[in-house]
Amino acid sequence: MMAMMITVQVVARFGFVLYEAMGLASLHFAVWFVAILCSLDRDAYPVISEARGL
Repeated sequence: MMAMMITVQVVARFGFVLYEAMGLASLHFAVWFVAILCSLDRDAYPVISEARGL
């Protein structure tokens, strides 16, 4: 019974870490995507390019 509780805790902790890593990766990808849009067409995205310049 105790071993099962420890296993559940480890799995939950690992799942949370994986979820956090995925969240950070998707955030990083969003920032990277916006940066690519800015570098491709600055005239079409003046507000974003200004925010990027700050």
